[in-house]
Amino acid sequence: MSVMLTDPPALNADGQIGYNGLVFGSGTSYVIAETGITGWEDLPGFDTADSPRSGDHGSWPGPRYAQPRVITATVWLAPAARTDTSALTALRGATGIDLDERWLTVQLHGETLISAVRINQRAIPTDRQYVLYGVTKASLQFIATDPRRYTLTLQTLATNVPQPETGIVWPLTWPLSWGTAGSSGNLQVTNVGNAATHPVVTFTGPCTDPQLANVDTGQMIGYDLVLAATDVLTVDTGSGQVLLNGAADRRYAAMPNATLEEAFVLPPGSTTLAFRPSAGAPPASAQVAWRSAYM
Repeated sequence: MSVMLTDPPALNADGQIGYNGLVFGSGTSYVIAETGITGWEDLPGFDTADSPRSGDHGSWPGPRYAQPRVITATVWLAPAARTDTSALTALRGATGIDLDERWLTVQLHGETLISAVRINQRAIPTDRQYVLYGVTKASLQFIATDPRRYTLTLQTLATNVPQPETGIVWPLTWPLSWGTAGSSGNLQVTNVGNAATHPVVTFTGPCTDPQLANVDTGQMIGYDLVLAATDVLTVDTGSGQVLLNGAADRRYAAMPNATLEEAFVLPPGSTTLAFRPSAGAPPASAQVAWRSAYM
């Protein structure tokens, strides 16, 4: 999942749900039913690669990957007048068939999390209650192909190309100047969630062979490229997309010892990243953008 989707809808009260420009819950035309939202805090199903033991009970544990998350919200449409169909019209408009994923935003007990979803089902009973009073209980089902939920805030950190300190200036004069601190090229990023998250990494020239390494695991993404001062290389590790100046595909330029883009993740907790091009000069930099992730 790309962290670069459009901004999620703003919510202002606990229990509210936002999707595609509509807000459901307190202070809106859509009253959330007693069943609320289901599938939001549940663990999704798993695909597992466990292998049966040939000479013992049980299996050898293998990788486990979560399946898509299914989320259902039930809301009441209760217009002031039976003939007022504005809320229904807006709901229809926001929940049509769409190829693009959009943020589903949920605020509960002061915590706001988002999930990239597509509408999977919309059920609006047109029963006797609806015919006589215009009141009906609609059920909306969403599918999150990426089952993780993310923090609302997109965090960013940047570091310049590594530079040594300038040192003391000779001849000595008072007051003494101890020089200016150089750039270490390191970043300390924190994923406060409980699931690994994919960052978007942006390299800016001038530099040669831009690389970003996870100091803790040894994973590295790097490209056999020369970036001019006006060049920007954007690596979306969620989608695996590598674009030069927003248009030209450069995934093929990955270094032989580089980690596959989709495998370069920020695990829960703190991670040290190091920007280490083979050559570079200011203002060359690396920026990391990420959202903390929860399962």
